[in-house]
Amino acid sequence: LQDCLDQTYDGDRHMTHIATNGVNEAAA
Repeated sequence: LQDCLDQTYDGDRHMTHIATNGVNEAAA
């Protein structure tokens, strides 16, 4: 269960990074 929560947290953090820096920059 903790592994699943960690993966979800990492995913949310990644999406926040994209939202903050822009999709083009994140995809580069």
